[in-house]
Amino acid sequence: MNSEYVINDDTIAVMAVTDSCCKVYEVDDEFMVNKSINDIIELSCKYYGSSLKGRLDGSKHILGCTYKLPIVINQYKNSIFFTTRSYKSGDTYIICYNNISFYEKVDQRTRIYAPKDKIIMIDERYKIFENHYSRANLLYMKLQLIKNTSICWCIFSFFLKKGKICGIIIYRYGRLYLI
Repeated sequence: MNSEYVINDDTIAVMAVTDSCCKVYEVDDEFMVNKSINDIIELSCKYYGSSLKGRLDGSKHILGCTYKLPIVINQYKNSIFFTTRSYKSGDTYIICYNNISFYEKVDQRTRIYAPKDKIIMIDERYKIFENHYSRANLLYMKLQLIKNTSICWCIFSFFLKKGKICGIIIYRYGRLYLI
């Protein structure tokens, strides 16, 4: 069992097992870490040059909301993580937005498909998961717009249900339009 862990590009999810132990799901591996989720997030944020509070403040500013915010762990690669519970909760998990290929409802749970055919089942209602995934998607898009301020227009689309487009966002000359 590992005693330290820094979130990286291969991290798919980190799930609390107890208050001081987590299971880490990576693209090619699964293992236990003797730290709380909060400790892992804090260490990872500091590793990439900030703190959890700083990351939450940044997300709060960009999204304009204060509840269950997604956060950027690694700003150099736009690694965005979200949870459907509090980051400090003992029974929570964090999920990497960037490593989700697809997700679907299975009874009262959500099945997540990740790279290399990795499948993770989480005990979270589909609608709650979808809401937080969409918020992470919005943070990702807004960060892309901030990075590309010289672009006069961009098109982003939501693929929320089995490949069907649920909406398109167009950014043109500094304005967002939802179609």
